Amino acid sequence: MVAGEASGDHHAAGLIRALHREAPGLHFYGMGGREMAAAGAEVLHDARHLAVMGLAEVVGSLRRGLDTYRSLKATLRRRRPRAAILVDFPEFNLKLARAAHAAGVPVVLFISPQLWAWREARVRTVARSVDRVICILPFETAFYRRHGVRAVFVGHPLVDAVRTVDAAALRRRLSLSPNGPVLALLPGSRRQEVRMLLPRLLDAANRLREAPGVAGILLPVASTLREEEIHEAALGGASRLEGVHLVHGAFFDVLAAADVALVASGTSTLAAALAGTPMVLGYRVHPLTYVLGRYLTRMAHVGLVNLVAGRRVVPERIQDDFTAENLAREARHLLGSSAAAEAQRRAFDEVRARLGPAGALPRAAEAVIATIVRRPGTGPRTAIV
Repeated sequence: MVAGEASGDHHAAGLIRALHREAPGLHFYGMGGREMAAAGAEVLHDARHLAVMGLAEVVGSLRRGLDTYRSLKATLRRRRPRAAILVDFPEFNLKLARAAHAAGVPVVLFISPQLWAWREARVRTVARSVDRVICILPFETAFYRRHGVRAVFVGHPLVDAVRTVDAAALRRRLSLSPNGPVLALLPGSRRQEVRMLLPRLLDAANRLREAPGVAGILLPVASTLREEEIHEAALGGASRLEGVHLVHGAFFDVLAAADVALVASGTSTLAAALAGTPMVLGYRVHPLTYVLGRYLTRMAHVGLVNLVAGRRVVPERIQDDFTAENLAREARHLLGSSAAAEAQRRAFDEVRARLGPAGALPRAAEAVIATIVRRPGTGPRTAIV
């Protein structure tokens, strides 16, 4: 298995556990993070070193990425896995899919890269090199079938992650006031992403401290990040984070305890929707990445929550609009207007229904096993993660 960021690491770990239940004795190895390692995978390469975002930003990590690719390609040929399970991370994994296919290894894409949004021509690589795409968004299978790619929708793994959380108990555990709103900051899971977004999220949070006066600010730390990297990204170290609670391993607890969230565009927007937390979506990338993205993309919305809903249900503050003033104003509106917050929650119910029923990971495991059985490998009973 190969996963290249926190959400991929999380979903890959869940898939490993589901596969172990279906077929005990499987061994997994490849690239990932702490969660994959905890699930029992042999992590040969730490995904944290390659977790960058954007066409311009990726240039700085090209050498390391190329070295990692060559190493995994050599591992494919030497260890001859029964399957290559590639989790999102398209710039890296589509190249690795070609190498696996050339080596005669069945290839499964788990969590489709967003080819339907931009650079659609890459679907030709999928059609040539991938045996099956396991989709977690409802509109993806139609796209792949139009291009002759075998694809199955299993539902979204985050649906299973939602649970009832005692928000009051979490406030007590973090020594937060029981009165007043709680704000969650979700700056993303990649180091470069956090460096780009966190300072303005903190500026917005400081404005909200003054009015309406938040009771606490929570920041869940992604599994691919260290607290030191959060401090560096804050452009002021620990002092800039005074009053901000860094929370490990309790992502949904943080969302459940929050009255509103400032969320980087990505999977976290779906998590906030599933938790029923009103949000403001924001993002900013290198200017060159933004220009190229505007040229290449065909989507009306940036946020996954809006794409799944089919309309703009949460505000999007992107690039030049991604300012502390705009973020704070949108959040203040949600905190001050119960009607605005409730309108988002009603839309989130629609999003939840469209993401499918619980049990996405067991269904994904069944699809992986069906692919391996259909194209048995020549090597030992293992999968590269």
